[in-house]
Amino acid sequence: MRHSSHYGLKYIFVHDPYYEPLVTFAGWQKVESYDNGSISVWSREDIPPARPIPSDAMPTALEGLLWGTLPLASSILAILFAFMIPDRTRVRTDILLPFPAREEEHAFVREAK
Repeated sequence: MRHSSHYGLKYIFVHDPYYEPLVTFAGWQKVESYDNGSISVWSREDIPPARPIPSDAMPTALEGLLWGTLPLASSILAILFAFMIPDRTRVRTDILLPFPAREEEHAFVREAK
């Protein structure tokens, strides 16, 4: 709370009423309440908006495009493969044909009766 201006923290949400006097003492003003007063929103007007931090770890334009398209494209490709590859159990029943019993087996069955 002390360094909120350094991080551009303009709004906070408080769920425990124990902290409300501490937040008021730190200079925050109550803006609004939600969920029948159990959650309150506090703000400070003297804090500037957050600013971008310069970094040399920024992705290139191609990497950004790939991160945006590859996850969705791989999901669509997996769904297409699921519909295009036939079910193994259906293929096996179409290929395997039942063979008729041999004549010797019928002879033993007739004798046992």
